[in-house]
Amino acid sequence: MGDNMEEQSDGDTNQTSAKEPAMPISQFLYQNYKNLPRLEKFFFDYASSFVAANSFACGLLAHNLFRRALKVRRYYLLSSLPVTAVPFVFTNIYHELLVTQPLLEGSLNCATCAAVRGGYIGMCMGGVAPVLLAGYVNLMLVPGSLRTQMTGSMLREMISFTKPVFIRLKYFLLFEAIASVAITTGQFATIEKLLQMSPVPQTQEELRE
Repeated sequence: MGDNMEEQSDGDTNQTSAKEPAMPISQFLYQNYKNLPRLEKFFFDYASSFVAANSFACGLLAHNLFRRALKVRRYYLLSSLPVTAVPFVFTNIYHELLVTQPLLEGSLNCATCAAVRGGYIGMCMGGVAPVLLAGYVNLMLVPGSLRTQMTGSMLREMISFTKPVFIRLKYFLLFEAIASVAITTGQFATIEKLLQMSPVPQTQEELRE
């Protein structure tokens, strides 16, 4: 009879454990994420800002190169704002939405895919877009009398002025892509570390939710 009671208690325990819902991967990552060292959390939280800082620098460099090529002397501070702030904000948003959040939610679980996303955002949003924006802004600052003397369409003029700038910034653009890939790879390494950690016990309030 004692054996039967033990078998029943074991069966009840198995049924109880089977009824307990499995913790979602996003909740598992988030709970372990709170136990990371401060330095690792800082790097993961501000990785998007590090990538966006490169786009800020690229926009400023391209802006200065275009001003020299077009011999623009006016409105330096006013024209510097859109070519630096806009790429910084949008690069930060895109990297946060396409890399950081998917990693922390567990929906991005491929190291190669994460690195490609990071490199694409760093090259296109942080490199190509600021150069094109700087070229357009500075071309609009050219006096109207000189602009009418330009042969061809506005698009052709932009291509003719942006091509030398892209050539001069090619190494910086390559650095941006490599830096973005390295930052994203570091974030993915943090997620792998979280997956290897033991699950944090849930509190009663979390179980009720």
